[in-house]
Amino acid sequence: LLEKIVEAIYSRDSCLPHYQDKTYCLLKKKEPAYNMGVLLFKDHVIMEGQVANRLKSLLLENIRLERTGRTVDRILLKNVLCMLVEVMCLRPHPLAASIK
Repeated sequence: LLEKIVEAIYSRDSCLPHYQDKTYCLLKKKEPAYNMGVLLFKDHVIMEGQVANRLKSLLLENIRLERTGRTVDRILLKNVLCMLVEVMCLRPHPLAASIK
């Protein structure tokens, strides 16, 4: 499940959101589609319920296991951490309040 979430965040195969961001969102001063998606993902998945606590405990457990010499999926750990950094560092666009 975690791998699918990471893949969903980083998959940018569709041209439509890029075109929309470069033309419509820029001209109409709207929040870019990718940013809105990441912010919604943060608000409704990561911060909802026990997901954040569970994610934190799983990450810390994997780090502890690696420090004790056990094998962990480092690529998955790196991707999850990169996703969290991107999600947590993204600030809402100043016009986002007017979009709601």
